[in-house]
This record gives sequence, structure tokens and C-alpha cells, in this order.
Amino acid sequence: MTKNIERNLKDESLSIEKASREYRVNQAWIMQCINSGQLEYLQKSSKGKNCLMIFKDQLKRLIVEQGGTSHLDRIKAKSFLREVNRDIAYHEKYLVALKAKKEYLNKLIVENQASRRDIRSTTSITNQEVIHYTTQSSRW
Repeated sequence: MTKNIERNLKDESLSIEKASREYRVNQAWIMQCINSGQLEYLQKSSKGKNCLMIFKDQLKRLIVEQGGTSHLDRIKAKSFLREVNRDIAYHEKYLVALKAKKEYLNKLIVENQASRRDIRSTTSITNQEVIHYTTQSSRW
């Protein structure tokens, strides 16, 4: 393969399975388009599994010819909505984890402040004790 085809294969191609999921078209229809010569394909072997790769732009062109631009726009919108919902779910879980960390840290701070108050109250020295101590040390 030339470098141009490899670059196109990486950036602008899909396996038939992924194309049918992403663009909501039947795999049999894709195979029919390949057999009739409307779609170009490349064979690729990955991890011992052979698959056919088709180009996105050709598939989009065929979808527009068959179902119109509204069909393709609807497919893109549904796909983008799924992606947004997945991102929202991820960030909601992350936000819950951050709130739990915040609660833990606030609790730790409050406990630390309470223990510091206890130490101060037990080790605090009154003014009279300070005066007494300074007067004793100045006798030297």
C-alpha cells in the first residue's frame, strides 16, 4: 500500500461493523454497495481477524443519495447526542467523587481544628504564669 492509502485508511475509513453502528445502516446494504461497485474497500487484518474497510466520505455520499441529507443529519445528531450523554454521565460520576473528597477533607479540617483547640486549652499559659516565669529567670 502506498502511504497515501495508509493515511486515508487510518483517518477516513471504517470497518463495516463500525460503519453500520455509527451510521445506522444495515451491513447487508453496505455489502450490496461494495458488490455493485458503489463503495471501494480495502482488506485489513488485525489480530488475526480479517475485516473490510470502507471510506467514510463514500459511505456518506451513498447515504445522502439513498435517504437524503436529513437522514444523514439525523444520524449525526443522534450519534453526537449519545456522545454528550456519555460525557455527562462520566462527569456526574467524577463530580460525586469530588464531593466525597471535599466532605472528607472538610471533616479532616474540622477535626484538626478541634484537636488544636484542645491542645491550646491544656497548654495555655496565663499572663500571671508568664510574669512569674520571667521574674524568676531574671534573677540570675
